[in-house]
Amino acid sequence: MSILYTFKSSVTILVLLATIAVPAHATVTTTGDVDPGGAAVQSDPWSVGILYVGRNASGTLDVTDSGVVANTYGLIGYYADSTGEATVTGAGSQWNNSSFLSVGISGFGTLNVTDGGVVANTLGYI
Repeated sequence: MSILYTFKSSVTILVLLATIAVPAHATVTTTGDVDPGGAAVQSDPWSVGILYVGRNASGTLDVTDSGVVANTYGLIGYYADSTGEATVTGAGSQWNNSSFLSVGISGFGTLNVTDGGVVANTLGYI
């Protein structure tokens, strides 16, 4: 085995390790009718008071790539004729409600938790 071959193999391994070790950026994505309870700045974790997903119309919340959302009350599809969908997916992705989480009180709500995502709350209404 030549020194050049050993060098090329070592460089290849380092490049592969560097590519694998690069973490994905945590993301919290909202579309449509999402009301973050007056939060002016999105922080990491995304921390708000009352979080409506589909308050009066249609809205979505996606928490992926180790994103974290923390709030007091989480309300998905809250008022009549509203539609809300929240998805928390991937290891490290979290939605923490310090009080309660409501899915479809008067409207239509969907909560998807997949691939190691975590949703935590004290009380839940479905």
